Amino acid sequence: MGLTTEILLITILKKTVLDPLNKLNEGAGILKTGKLDHRIDLRSNDEIGSLASCFNDMAESLQKSHVNLETAVRKKTKELRVIAELSGEIFKGDFMLDEIISQSLDVITSEMDFAYAGICLVDRDSGSLSPEYRKGIRNDFCPAEHLLTSDHPLIRMRREARPAVKSAADVGAPEDYGNIVIIPLLSHQRKRCRETNRCSKKSCPAFESADERCWLINNTLCRSPQAVAGKDKIFGCLHCNVFPVLGTLIAGSKKEINKSSLHSLEILTSEIVSAIENHSFITGKKEDIDNLIKLHDISIKTLQNLNYKELIEAISLSATVFANTDASILWSLKQDGLLHVEGVSNIDKDLLPDSMPLNDLLAVRARTDDRLTESIRCEDFLRLTHIFTRYGFLYSAVVPLKHLDSIFGFLMLFKKKDFFMTESEKAIISLFANQAAAAIQTAKLYSELLEQKEFSETIFNNISSGIMVLDKEGSILKMNMTGEKILKIKFAEVFGKKLADVYPGAEVMLSAAQELNSEVVIPFPDKTNSIPLGFTNSQLLDQLHNENGIIVLFRDLTEIKKLQEELRKKQRFEAMGKVVAGVAHEIRNPLFGISSIVQILEREVKSEKHQFLLRAMLKEIYRMKNLIEELLLYSRPSRLDIIEIDLAILADNIEHYINAKKADIVFNLELQSKTSISCDLDKITQVFLNLIDNSIGAGSKKITIRSEKIQGETIITIKDDGMGIQEKNIDKIFDPFFTTKKEGTGLGLSICRKLIEDHGGDIVVSSAGGTGTTVTITFKES
Repeated sequence: MGLTTEILLITILKKTVLDPLNKLNEGAGILKTGKLDHRIDLRSNDEIGSLASCFNDMAESLQKSHVNLETAVRKKTKELRVIAELSGEIFKGDFMLDEIISQSLDVITSEMDFAYAGICLVDRDSGSLSPEYRKGIRNDFCPAEHLLTSDHPLIRMRREARPAVKSAADVGAPEDYGNIVIIPLLSHQRKRCRETNRCSKKSCPAFESADERCWLINNTLCRSPQAVAGKDKIFGCLHCNVFPVLGTLIAGSKKEINKSSLHSLEILTSEIVSAIENHSFITGKKEDIDNLIKLHDISIKTLQNLNYKELIEAISLSATVFANTDASILWSLKQDGLLHVEGVSNIDKDLLPDSMPLNDLLAVRARTDDRLTESIRCEDFLRLTHIFTRYGFLYSAVVPLKHLDSIFGFLMLFKKKDFFMTESEKAIISLFANQAAAAIQTAKLYSELLEQKEFSETIFNNISSGIMVLDKEGSILKMNMTGEKILKIKFAEVFGKKLADVYPGAEVMLSAAQELNSEVVIPFPDKTNSIPLGFTNSQLLDQLHNENGIIVLFRDLTEIKKLQEELRKKQRFEAMGKVVAGVAHEIRNPLFGISSIVQILEREVKSEKHQFLLRAMLKEIYRMKNLIEELLLYSRPSRLDIIEIDLAILADNIEHYINAKKADIVFNLELQSKTSISCDLDKITQVFLNLIDNSIGAGSKKITIRSEKIQGETIITIKDDGMGIQEKNIDKIFDPFFTTKKEGTGLGLSICRKLIEDHGGDIVVSSAGGTGTTVTITFKES
């Protein structure tokens, strides 16, 4: 009975619960595959039926959303495809600007579901905004032309240069125009005015403003020279190089304008701006080409003169004609730091000072910024204001003259009009200045050529490196005196001989593929010795770039090799010091614990035998602690307390130490009067005491300390008469852990050298077995 009941219950549960849930699960899986039209057929009034109904509602909602999304994507794709096709035409340059804009308006009205569209462009000369291009717009929508200062709501919104969607009533247009999109045409090259013009007027209300639209900010400290007196500020800003507003695009529809359409319209607007700027760029480049041709003609006529005086006069006159200015002054910056007049045009030279300091604001800015600098303020020229008054100049420009990135003079230009140059005009006059600078330097070099020849011969024979010139067959044609000394041979003995015959193995120096700082070891002709050479080479070319031979620059690397080996050794010691410092630091803490435990045991253990062992352990612990302290002293950077120390006082302390250590030692002092050094007293005392201990340990009976000053250096020698150092050990004595003592740590001399080098000094030990030892310490004057 019970089993039958259970089976019945399971059957009912499966039919009423499990099967419907499986259908729901199966339906969810079908939806995940993308079949959004799938529905579940579960007709029941219980919770499962409600769940199935909710599932079907959800599936229907998903299907509708998917359909809407597909429609939007197709629409967006269509818009972007049309914009992309139009963009391709823009950058191909196949159409004129009018055609491109006309096609853009067609795209807006036919492909993007807008009822009308138009483009208004800014006329910078008149300060007006006019609807030059229309599609579906009647004359009652916008006046034919409006000044940017107009209070008309549509003009005001365009002036503010912000995208917006408004109703027709909001902008004063007839109601049947519906909703209107207004998008500014902003230059792609736009930057903040103060950044481009390098403004430093921090008190200006536009300087720290987050709003880039500085033309809308009143009471700014800048002034456009082309602004007409009595008109609003924006008339001046229109002539600023960074004014970004080219015009506006308007489009409208009686339907609601969604974000997707607005975004597509903004993309198309960007393409229209590209077309406008490309058109302006091409037009400007045509003018630039004409100016470059003019510049070329001027350069040929006036800048090829190698007579320095005549060249300066030609540059001054040509700059005035070429830059369309009224006068010019050419200044050179001499070694005395003053500006000296070199040439003038249309200015009485007697009115100018022969020289003046480089402190005029405009010249200083031109030098600091390394570019052409303009001004309409005569007060920017402290010593030339009378020139502005005398000739009625309202504008000035300063162009640096450079050679190899070094400014050696300035070209000053003056005009009786206060119009700034355009960017193209600046580029052309800067190019003229570059050519003029090159011509000036060429003339100077030409006049100095004979002097340089003699000077070059002097350098050739006195340079610290050897120079050897060989022909294409490798025969020696020329060698300087330094080369003769390095190779220990006379040039006359090897002239005309092949390098490989004189120095076997040296032919590698003739390889044209050698890199800088190549090395070779060559034997001397007598084969008794060899020498390491560092060398580089280059081809010897004639004026037609034909190879005539090879030039080899070489130097003796014997001393450098020694220094390199010393450096490698020092680097190894520094690396080892870092490891030792880490190990010593890790050992010191547990060692302190062990020492404390042993001391406690020493007090508590009564056994004499154990007491002896504990004392022996403590002795070894203290020895390890001393070793660790020496390791840390060697590996850590020294903290120096530098003061001026009289050597006599230091030597007196050392003498007391010697007398206390071993009274029978003869101690001599041979110090120059009032000899002092800048050092850390404790550290230097430690050095001297370590050296004295070594002398005493070597059986010395007499120690002499001598000091002298030679060429700004203080040299101290410590000489003893002990057993000395064996020759085989002399190169190892400064190595950490090297010692010949049974109980020595081998760190004493290593620490001494480290402390002396930390003071910027040098320590050298010389000795021979049985003849005593001399330690020489050199301190440089601070």
